[in-house]
Amino acid sequence: MKRRDFIKLNFVNNDTPISILEQKTSALSKEDAYHLLRRVGFAPSIEQVKSISGLLPSVALDKIISDSTEVAVPSSQLQNWIDTPDIDPLKEGTVELRFQAEDRLKQRYNEFINWWLDLMRLEDSKLKEKFTLFWSTVWTIEFTYDTLSLIPPPLIYRNNQTLRKNIFSDYKTISEEIMLDGAMLLYQSLFYSTKEAPNENFMRELMELFTMGVGNYTEGDIREGSRALTGWRTAAYAQEPHPNGYHETYFDRDSHDTEAKTIMNTTIPAIDDASNNEFQVREKEVKGLINILFDKRGGKIGKFVSEKAYKYFVYSNPGSVDNTFIEELTTTFVLNDFSTIEVFKTIFTSELFYNANIRGCQLKTPPEYIIGLERLLDLNYANSRNAIFNLEQVLYDPPNVGSWAGYRTWISTKTFPLRIKYGLEMLEQINDPDLVTLAKKFEDYTDVDMLLDALLQHWLPVAVLNKRRTDYLEILLNGIEISNWEQEITNGTVAEGIRNLLTEIIKSPDFQLT
Repeated sequence: MKRRDFIKLNFVNNDTPISILEQKTSALSKEDAYHLLRRVGFAPSIEQVKSISGLLPSVALDKIISDSTEVAVPSSQLQNWIDTPDIDPLKEGTVELRFQAEDRLKQRYNEFINWWLDLMRLEDSKLKEKFTLFWSTVWTIEFTYDTLSLIPPPLIYRNNQTLRKNIFSDYKTISEEIMLDGAMLLYQSLFYSTKEAPNENFMRELMELFTMGVGNYTEGDIREGSRALTGWRTAAYAQEPHPNGYHETYFDRDSHDTEAKTIMNTTIPAIDDASNNEFQVREKEVKGLINILFDKRGGKIGKFVSEKAYKYFVYSNPGSVDNTFIEELTTTFVLNDFSTIEVFKTIFTSELFYNANIRGCQLKTPPEYIIGLERLLDLNYANSRNAIFNLEQVLYDPPNVGSWAGYRTWISTKTFPLRIKYGLEMLEQINDPDLVTLAKKFEDYTDVDMLLDALLQHWLPVAVLNKRRTDYLEILLNGIEISNWEQEITNGTVAEGIRNLLTEIIKSPDFQLT
C-alpha cells in the first residue's frame, strides 16, 4: 500500500482536518520535546527536554527509547522471594497456614508493585516503562482472579520482565512468549487444559482481546486452537511438579492432544509419540498456531495492534480513531514483519503526532498522574501505590480480562477530588528551600516572567490564555514587585508564591491532561 500524503483527524474543533500523515522532517522545538517525552515516559525532567530539543524526531527517539532486551534488576526485597515457591493457600496446610500464605502473597505483590513504580519514577536517559505499562494493559493479568485465587508474585514478576524485554519485539514473538507465560497459563486456565477437556478460555481471548478482535474467527477455530494448546503447565507452588524449576513453564505430554488440528482452514498435522515433547510441540503446534493466525489474519492483527497503540499514545477517544492513519500504521506493521518498533516510530515521527490539537487531549492515567507528580516535585511519595490504586488502576489487577476502559473513565466525581488531594499532599511534603531549589533549576529564573513561562510549560501540556497567565503571575509574585524578584529569589524568600502557584496548577483541569 502506498503511503498516503494527507489525512483528516476528526475529533476536536468541529471535525476540522488538522494534520498530514507524512513524517515530520523539522527539528523538535522545546514544546515538541515536552510533548514527545510526556507521551513515551512520565513527566520529563529539564535535562531530558534539553537532550532532545533541536533533534529530528527519529534521532530523538533513538536517543531516548531503549531497545535493550535486558530485564530490570530486582530489588533486594524481590530477591528474597522471586525464586521461592509458597504453598497454595487454597489447597494446602491448616487454615492458619493458608491465611499466612495468602498474606505473604499479597505482601509480595505490593513489594513487586512498589519496585515497578520505582522503575517508572527513576527513569532518566532511556525510557522503557511506559511501553511496559502499555503492553501490560494489552496482555492483561489479574493478581486476584476467579474470586479467591491469587497468581503468585514470582509469576507476575516474570510476566512483567517478559513484557519489558519484548516491548519492541515483533508481535509474533510477543504472542508466543506470553502464550506460554506462567501467569497467563494460570489466569486463562490453560493450566488445567487436557486432551480430554481442552480449555477454550485462552484461545478465545487470544483472538478476541490480544490479537485480532471480534468477528475474525469462528467457534471452530477456538475449539481447534484450544486442542493445540493442551498440556502446558507452570510450577506455581511448592509441592507441585517442577521439571524446569519452580515458576517456570513445562509440558505434560500425557495431557496433550496429538491429533491433527484445523484452524482457519489450515491443518497442523498430527504428531507421533516421539514428537510429543516440549520442544517439538512448541515448534510445531504453538508456533504453528501463531503462524496460522498471522498468515491468515495479519491485516486484522495489524489493525488491532495499531489501534491499541494509537489510543494509548495519541488519542484514546474510542469513537475518533482515524481510519486512514490506522491503515498507514497497519501497512507499516505488516510490511515490517509485525515489528512493533516500526509502529511506534511511525507514530512518534509523524506530523499528526506533533499537531497542536494532539497536545493536551489525553487524560493522564493514574500512574502518569502520580508518578508524574513525583518526578515534577523530585519526591518519593510513600503513598503512591495506594494512590494509583484508589484512582482506579490497580496494576496487574484490572477489572476484567478486557483491561481498563480508559479514556474519560479515568476522571469521575470520586477520582478528580482524590487526584487533587494526593497532589496537594505531595506538594505539602516539599519544604520551602526545596521549592526554591526546584525553581532555580530553570534557566533565567531571576526573570519572573521567564520563570513563570518555564514553570507553566513544564507543568501543563498547552499554553494558557493571557488572562490566566496574568493571574498566575500575580500569584507567583505574592506581593513582590517585579523589579525586586531577582533579589527575593536569590535570597530564597519566594517559596510561598511558588507554592501558591503550584497549588493552583494542581487544582486546574488541564493538569489532568497530557
